[in-house]
Amino acid sequence: MVEPPAESRGPLYFDVRGNKGVLIGDHNTVNFVDKQILAVVSGPVAENEAWLAALEALIGAEADVNAAKAAFDATRGDFRVRFSAAVEALIKPLVKPEVFIDIPQEPERLTRSELEELVRPAEVVFSRSRPSKSELLSHLDGVKRRQENRPAWVPRVHPDGSAAVPAPAASSTEEDDWALRTDVVTSFPELDEVAVEVLDCYEGRPECERMPGGVGELELVLHSLLGVGGGEAPSGDVLIDDLANEALVPEDLCWWPRDPQHRRRASEDPGVAAELLATVATIGGVAIEDNSPDGMELAAEALAAAGDWRYSRRWRLDGWDSGDMGPFLATAQAAVAGWATLGESGLLVYVYGGGFNGVEGLSGAPLPLHSYLLCITRSSASDDAIGIVHRLGFACPGEYWCHRGGCGEPASMELDGDLLPVVTAGQTADLAIGDSGRVWDDYRRLYGTGSVFVDEAETVLDCARNFLSRMGWEDLGRSEWEGGMEEILVRHKRTCLLVDYDPVTRQVRLRDGKQEFELLVEMAEEYEEIPVPEDVDVDSWPGEPRQISLVGLHPHADGRLHGPQSHDLVERQLLMFLCGAGVSVAQA
Repeated sequence: MVEPPAESRGPLYFDVRGNKGVLIGDHNTVNFVDKQILAVVSGPVAENEAWLAALEALIGAEADVNAAKAAFDATRGDFRVRFSAAVEALIKPLVKPEVFIDIPQEPERLTRSELEELVRPAEVVFSRSRPSKSELLSHLDGVKRRQENRPAWVPRVHPDGSAAVPAPAASSTEEDDWALRTDVVTSFPELDEVAVEVLDCYEGRPECERMPGGVGELELVLHSLLGVGGGEAPSGDVLIDDLANEALVPEDLCWWPRDPQHRRRASEDPGVAAELLATVATIGGVAIEDNSPDGMELAAEALAAAGDWRYSRRWRLDGWDSGDMGPFLATAQAAVAGWATLGESGLLVYVYGGGFNGVEGLSGAPLPLHSYLLCITRSSASDDAIGIVHRLGFACPGEYWCHRGGCGEPASMELDGDLLPVVTAGQTADLAIGDSGRVWDDYRRLYGTGSVFVDEAETVLDCARNFLSRMGWEDLGRSEWEGGMEEILVRHKRTCLLVDYDPVTRQVRLRDGKQEFELLVEMAEEYEEIPVPEDVDVDSWPGEPRQISLVGLHPHADGRLHGPQSHDLVERQLLMFLCGAGVSVAQA
């Protein structure tokens, strides 16, 4: 092996075969490629040639710049971290498998010949044909550092040519974080089967199950289909499949050729999901009322009583107009919120956006997508079943593209003033979700899963206890189990109630507390530290057990009140639920 002359050692070495400079490495690492000695050059011209050749290799005609952009958008961190991810995506197709060797814990115990046999397959360049043992140990130390610092995506092989598996990376999941499990929801056949993610419970944990087809389960489905999150949404614009959207146009209206196989389920593309929600006749078997005066009135009340809005990332749809008007661009965004007045509660879904084409220019509608507002109610104050679904359509692509042959006259614009803050906040939310620093952390803490059982945020039962205390109910005790399941026992005169809350399913349950009260009395008689109630005679509560979902809380979070509007929203739902179940001072 030949060492480059000292006077020619610059920061870079180049393979100048083929009159093209290629960056190889610095003089301490790589001087040889494919076991061939390379020409060594130095000086500004040669170094500049190398940098320009490296640039060409990374972003030339064969480079996958889309993969680099996707990596940049999907990476969290500052610009350096995100830029590194983009460059990594460009380099991955270029790197070759490296030989990785198994290094013993005490290599100094090996003989010189054993060390040389171990090190040579790792493509080490020796300064002389017969290196000493100390030189071999020094080389081995360099190989060890190199192997430890190689990223996992660099391909590697054993000396015999077989594939080598990278060592598993250390888990970054914090001890208090909960994993997610996937459930399949089949309660909304209009939208097909939908896979939803919920917090995974340990085996045997008691759980208040959600009602199939109820508003709580629908909220889970909407979050999943529309990509609505609190910082967990994908980074960067979400590209909508234009052919899948086109495939929704009815056969009798589609006069142009299209791929009949290019269909997507609602769970596979948010654009398909949004368009189905804009045009289906029912949700969970409940008929949808379109553009009715009652719907407009209820929507105004719901918007005034909405909690925290959670947003999707911005959707982008690029396509070609079937009437040869040229290409079009549409952007859209979805927002979902829970709402509650003193008498009703439910969900709001708002899809909005804008568009552009070369003939009509810019538009305040995301054509060929729909823009609309869904207002969904519970069937009663203490039931999770879906009651009425109102849909207000603000923009439709017309009878020759709309998936139901046209939506008729659009809804009145009288809600524009109420919806404008939702739109402007959504623009900021999109930037906050895509932020790489403290803004994203804070946004995720308030609206997403940034704090799972690790902070002191107020809980739903804190809110329930305070509310019942103001109504004259005495707090007799509170119990909490691992995983956040908790209950409070309250009493007013001769009536005891037990209020349970499951933060995983966001279910609050109300039931008779006489049995738990009697158990408390027995414990008080046995343990001196537990005070004995003054009056130990109680009656059974005449009401039936009730249970509802608390809407407006992130389905992957811990069910605590992190959002700025969450406390007020939950208090209104609890008031509606308890009063609807007959819980009041007068009843007791």
